[in-house]
Amino acid sequence: MGLSVGSLRGSSPLFHGTDEPHELDGLQGGSFLSDSRKTARHFALLRTGRGFILSYRTWRRPERIVQLNTDADARALLDWYAAVRGAPSPYLAEWETWPEGLLDGFIRMGPENMEVVDALCSEGIDGWQATNVYRGGGSDVMLCRPAKWLKLVEVTPVHDSGHTD
Repeated sequence: MGLSVGSLRGSSPLFHGTDEPHELDGLQGGSFLSDSRKTARHFALLRTGRGFILSYRTWRRPERIVQLNTDADARALLDWYAAVRGAPSPYLAEWETWPEGLLDGFIRMGPENMEVVDALCSEGIDGWQATNVYRGGGSDVMLCRPAKWLKLVEVTPVHDSGHTD
């Protein structure tokens, strides 16, 4: 496959920040989490200044997690995607010219990387982990079938007192 594949550590705390109330009923499909509560808070407040942090523990161990630690790892994933789908991502040129590098561009452009998420999930991969890609050291974790791996522990409402609607 050419990808660096490992596993998530069992009982790892993971957090998901959202302002979407329907996500309180459970994450579906390819879902993004972080091992940093601070990172989850950022995403919970990003659009509206109000949201939720969903705290999870892994109760089953995902064994097929693509490890994304370097630009070379991101390149291997995108090469894999091109081989599986028969064409490169239409966003590849934009990711390649990202000032902080290919991996950072790929992770930061969330909606655009969903085509890669869909390909990984349809090929039986459990997800990815991009270590320390956010300020403060938070990792980006994508899980294809979150209900298979995660147990919801807590939902914490958050708000930004300086945000105005």
